[in-house]
Amino acid sequence: MKEDILLRRLGYKPALIKRKSTLKILILGPYSPPEAKKRLEDIREYLVFKGYTNTRLVEDFSPRKELIDKEIFIKSRDKIKNWADILFFFFFKEAHNKSKLMGVQDEVAIVCEDADKVSKSVIFIDDKIQNKISRQFRGRLENYEFKVAYPSNQGNTKKVAAAYAFNFLMKLLR
Repeated sequence: MKEDILLRRLGYKPALIKRKSTLKILILGPYSPPEAKKRLEDIREYLVFKGYTNTRLVEDFSPRKELIDKEIFIKSRDKIKNWADILFFFFFKEAHNKSKLMGVQDEVAIVCEDADKVSKSVIFIDDKIQNKISRQFRGRLENYEFKVAYPSNQGNTKKVAAAYAFNFLMKLLR
């Protein structure tokens, strides 16, 4: 991995490089429509491929994959508060078109209760819908000083997620 070579060149010890695989990244986003869930799974697999092997969707913590919305919210609340080192929230155009982003907005609201979690969170909003997200929600993102990215496509989304994961890793290694 390029990141591992960079870490070695910067003089970080192998034990610290190993931290990359133990970094707990929680991916939160819409599971509906199916295209949105596939995008979340694709991002998870990309991060795992990049060495962030402890990257999970909320449903990965359930032996039964078909959870109802309330179960997903309860489980996501627990994993946000008690498991994740880093939180990545995704707002996809496919889900916006089907009005399926309320759950993700509720999960962001959970994070607002904990300033430390806000500092370890990134909000990814497809650039095609950035102006369609409610002003109230965008105001919350600004007021709490969330990191926000507006990727233009799935490939860009994966690369930006990996870049943020690397930046968080570098902060942990200092």
